[in-house]
Amino acid sequence: MVIGLDDDRQAHALAFDHSAPAEVFVRRAAKGRTSLAYHRFATATEAISFVMDEIPSNRRAGVVMEVLDRRFDQRAIENLARTLSEAEA
Repeated sequence: MVIGLDDDRQAHALAFDHSAPAEVFVRRAAKGRTSLAYHRFATATEAISFVMDEIPSNRRAGVVMEVLDRRFDQRAIENLARTLSEAEA
């Protein structure tokens, strides 16, 4: 199951372990071919920062982050990033 747009942002943020290891999968398409890039992070916070800082917003549709056997799509990752920003403020 991929957690996405229709999920309640606050409920997932409260249950989300930012210190858990995370994996990020990025789908890349070029000239009719599709490949998958894989990145591993010590913490989900680092993975979220990578997605938000290194992947342009128009390329995030193919991104999935996995944390503790839960998968998060672009919208869920962006929501988690907003929650992190709000917590830091």
